[in-house]
Amino acid sequence: LLWQPIGELVVYLMGAAHQPTVELAKAATGGSFLLFALMAAVGAPIFEEIVFRGFLFNIIRSSLSRGHAPIVLSTMPASGSCLMLRQWLIGLRNNLRLLGHGIGARIHSTLKGHPELAAVVISSLLFAVMHLQFNPTTLVLLFLLGCIHAELYRRTGSLYCSILLHAANNGIEVFKLSFGG
Repeated sequence: LLWQPIGELVVYLMGAAHQPTVELAKAATGGSFLLFALMAAVGAPIFEEIVFRGFLFNIIRSSLSRGHAPIVLSTMPASGSCLMLRQWLIGLRNNLRLLGHGIGARIHSTLKGHPELAAVVISSLLFAVMHLQFNPTTLVLLFLLGCIHAELYRRTGSLYCSILLHAANNGIEVFKLSFGG
C-alpha cells in the first residue's frame, strides 16, 4: 500500500517508466501469459531475493564490516554455478572503475563505517542495474524497491519476508496486467 504512492510520485516527477517486460507480458496470451505470471510472481522473487539479499547483501555487509572492499570476489568459487555471477560481478567492477575512480571512492568513503547501509544501497543498485532496463525512471523505481526489500531483510533477518513482499508486488503488477492495466 505504501509503495503505490511512492511509485506514482517517481513516475510523476521523472516521466513514464518504459518496461520491455511489461510489453512482452501484454503481448502474451493463454499459457504464455500464465507462464509469465508464474515466473514473475513466484520464480523471480525467490531467485532475486536469494541472489541480491541472501548472497550479495551479506557479502557486502560482511566484507565492509571487516574493512575490505565492498564486494569480495575472492569469496566466490571460480567454478560451478557461481561462475557466471562471478564473471558478471568482475565485469561490473571493471566497468565501474572505468567510469571514474573518484565516484567509487566517494561512495566508498560515504558508506565506510556503515556496512548495513552500504549493503542496502549497493545490493539495491545492483538489483536495479541487473534488470537491464535502463530507462532512468525504471532504474529509480527498481532501486527504491530494492532498498525496501533489503531493509526488510536487514530488519527481520529473514529472506521469507523479502520474498513475500517481492512476490506480492510482482503479483499485483501481474494482476493489473491481466486486466489491461
